[in-house]
Amino acid sequence: MKHAGSTEDLKSHASHLDQVARDGAMAWRNPASQSLGSKLIVLAACLLLAAMLFDAPVLALAQSLDPSVKATLRFVTGFGNSAWPLGLGLALLVLFALLRRSFAPIPPDHLKTCRSVVILVMASVALSGFLASLTKHMIGRIRPSTEADAMVLEFWVMAFRSGWAAFPSGHATTAVAAATALALCFPRQSWGWLAIGALAALSRALIGVHWLTDCLAGMLLGAVVTLYLYQRMIAAGHKLTTAPEAVDKVAVGTCAAALALGRKWFRQR
Repeated sequence: MKHAGSTEDLKSHASHLDQVARDGAMAWRNPASQSLGSKLIVLAACLLLAAMLFDAPVLALAQSLDPSVKATLRFVTGFGNSAWPLGLGLALLVLFALLRRSFAPIPPDHLKTCRSVVILVMASVALSGFLASLTKHMIGRIRPSTEADAMVLEFWVMAFRSGWAAFPSGHATTAVAAATALALCFPRQSWGWLAIGALAALSRALIGVHWLTDCLAGMLLGAVVTLYLYQRMIAAGHKLTTAPEAVDKVAVGTCAAALALGRKWFRQR
């Protein structure tokens, strides 16, 4: 008969403690096991370190750039303007609605997939842009272009002024959100889309209207929001993974419909 304090009990207790220690060690080494609060603290620490080390030197670099380089960067930064993906997206949604009611030889599934891609891009840009706008006005970090002697870590919390709404960069957020959405839907062109998004985001620091860490934070926000929406849409049954084939079919069908309408119009003349 086994009694309390027996050798078997002690061995079992020691084995349990060893397992707990092993689990704790694995949790320490596995980033996925960390709590959200722990991850946010690490992120904040990394951004603070980056701000102290790189924000001022990058601003000095921006101020020393050739005017022609700055002109090019101002053109590139337009990719982060939320007006073009939202406006173009609305136009495409109207086009898809018209094509569904026309005689164009386009399978409904392909139209539905293209519609889902447009919705993903628009939702990613709109949601991430809203979060960036809300956050930047609450934090109230000064823009480097607001004052000649603006300091890297100068804040005016809840200022709600454009000159004190630097962190995170809205253009960087929406540029990477749109680029990430397109990269997920068109994996063979993903490097190209991500390169465009990153260049547009970092251009905000290189033309001197944002600190580098404003851009980095915006890039992270845009990517996270897009990945979240992509996973939710896939779980809801949207066939975003077939986007390349669907776009080809819709493009061919649209051209066929345009030619047919053109022939009909000329016959009526």
